[in-house]
Amino acid sequence: MLKAPQQKRSEETLQRILFVCEALIDQGRFEQVSMQEIASEAGVSVGTLYKRFSAKSAIVDYLVERLQTQQYEQFIIELAGCEAEQLADRLRYLTDLFYRSTSDYSGLLRTVMISHLLGSSPISDTTTARSAGLIGEAAQWLDQSDYSPGVDACQKAVAHVAFAFQYRAIYPTPDALLGADVYKNLVCEMALKYLGV
Repeated sequence: MLKAPQQKRSEETLQRILFVCEALIDQGRFEQVSMQEIASEAGVSVGTLYKRFSAKSAIVDYLVERLQTQQYEQFIIELAGCEAEQLADRLRYLTDLFYRSTSDYSGLLRTVMISHLLGSSPISDTTTARSAGLIGEAAQWLDQSDYSPGVDACQKAVAHVAFAFQYRAIYPTPDALLGADVYKNLVCEMALKYLGV
């Protein structure tokens, strides 16, 4: 992870770079632009950009790690606030939570997956570990439900939900064909099968 800037001007420069990159990602243009173009749009020199990030994949990795930190904290807060006790109700809650979170950052997910498919994956070991940690935390939370079949089954169900919605963020066809509510319910019902419900 990039070391946090110590000076206010340095922090402002970093935020300008990230703002430009997030806009390019949302527009679906990030893969097509060069580091030179990113620097130009951010109003910084190419040297300044390379001082912070060695390549575009490093920018994506930074954005993913930052997002994961925010998402993890938000998940923990939301799971703690859920009052459902039944397994199916908890899984529906979790399904909706994953759906909303992947909808919020579908451009970044798309960029990560395209980079991964092209062999220039920005997915670091830290990112992979955080994803596994989030799935593990969600599985343990789900396992606290009444009549849980065990943490292993819960982990498979949570991983299924996470993957289905990450896939949807990259290829929105299921939403387009079925509608968001139908797709969410379908994913939840398939995950319930992992749990034997």
